[in-house]
Amino acid sequence: ARLSESLEGLVSLAREGGGGLMDNPFMAPIVDGVLGIVEPAYRRSGISEISGVGMSSLAVEEDLWRSKMFVHHQPDNSSGLIWDAFGKKPHALDVLALAPDNTAALMHSDLDAQRLIDWVDEVFGEMLGGESVMANAPPQVRDIVDSLANEAGFLMTLDAENKMVLPGFMFDRQDDVELDGVAFALLMRVNDGTLMEMIGEALGGGFGPPPGTKVGGVTIHSIPLPMPMPFKMDFSPCYFQVGDYMVLSSAESLAKRMAAAHGGDGRLTDDTTFKDLAKGLTLEANGIYYANPSATQWGLELNELRFGKLEGALAKVYRIYKESMKDGLGMLSLLKVEQDGLLIESNSTFNPYGGNIVHSIAGVGVAVASSLNDLRDSGLFEDLGGFGGPPDFDDEPEFDPFATPI
Repeated sequence: ARLSESLEGLVSLAREGGGGLMDNPFMAPIVDGVLGIVEPAYRRSGISEISGVGMSSLAVEEDLWRSKMFVHHQPDNSSGLIWDAFGKKPHALDVLALAPDNTAALMHSDLDAQRLIDWVDEVFGEMLGGESVMANAPPQVRDIVDSLANEAGFLMTLDAENKMVLPGFMFDRQDDVELDGVAFALLMRVNDGTLMEMIGEALGGGFGPPPGTKVGGVTIHSIPLPMPMPFKMDFSPCYFQVGDYMVLSSAESLAKRMAAAHGGDGRLTDDTTFKDLAKGLTLEANGIYYANPSATQWGLELNELRFGKLEGALAKVYRIYKESMKDGLGMLSLLKVEQDGLLIESNSTFNPYGGNIVHSIAGVGVAVASSLNDLRDSGLFEDLGGFGGPPDFDDEPEFDPFATPI
C-alpha cells in the first residue's frame, strides 16, 4: 500500500512539478510518455499484490552462508506478471548439462514469452485504446513465439590461459591492458528448429545456413565477421542447437566446450567451486544465478581500470567497494516458484543481508555518482535550457569512511 502511494506521489510530482520538467518542451513529452507506461505497467506487474517479504541468512560453515528470501502473496491474489511469468513449479535445471567447467557466470530462468507479450499488450492497450501490439505483427514473429519453450539465459566463461589485450585508450591509459579472455553465450530453449532455420536463411542469403563444424553430435555454424577484430580477443561468433537449446556464442571455443559438456565431459557441475557452493541445495528450480569468485575478481579489474583514477569523496567510497571485493565473491542462487509466492534460496561466500552488503551499495554509489558527473560535464543540461542537473560530487565535503569501524 505504501509503495502504491509513493508511486502515485512521484507521478503527481513529475506531472505537476518535477523541478520544471513538464515546462521544458523537450522533456515534457518524454516524461508524459514514460509515465503513461509506468502507471499501467505497475498495476499489472503484481508488485501491489505482495503481502509480505521475509529474508534470513545463516553461516553454515566458514565462508559459506545460506540465505533465503520469500516474496509472499495471498493464494487468491496473484494476477500480476511476476507471479506467473517464471514458470509454475521447480524442475530439474537441464541447462546445467550445457555449462562448461570454466563458467564464471550463469543466469538462466523460466520465462513465459506468451505471458510477457500478453502483459505488454495489456499495458500498451491502455495507451493505444485497446489495440494489441501484436495485432499487426508479421507471421514470422508469431512463428518465433511459438517456437520458444519458455527458458532463456546468459553464460560467461573466463580463460586465464588465453588472455585478451585491449587498447589502452579505451581506459585513458598509454599501455595496452591484458585481462583473462572472456566468452559469452545466449541460450534459449526451443520447441523445434524454426529459429535455427530463420538464422540460417538470413546468414546464408537464402541459400541455407553457413557451413558447419561437427563436434560430437552438434553442428556449429560460424557467423562471418565483416572485418577482423582490431585487438586481441577470442571472438568468432557462431550459433548451434544442442538438445532443446539454441545457442548464440561469441566464440567457437566456447561452443565446442558447451558441446563437450552436453556429452558429459567437463561440466560445471563437476567443478569444485560449484560443488562447494551447491552444498545443501536441491538443484530443482525455475531459475539459477551462479557467480564464480573469479568473475567478481575480473569485474574488479575492470572497475579498477574505469574508476581507479577517482578523486575526493568518490575515491573513498570506491575504497570501501574494493576492500569488500578483494577476496572474490561466489554465489549460487535458485529461484523457486511456490503456490503462495517466490522463494530465492542461495549459498554464498558472503552474507548478502549483513555487513558485506556494503559492496553493493558502494558499487552502485560509485557508478551512479560517476555517471552523473559525466552527464554534467557533457553539457546536456545547459543545452536543455538549464532546468536543473545532478549535483557536483567533486565539491562534496571530505570524509574518511575508515575513520570509524564499519
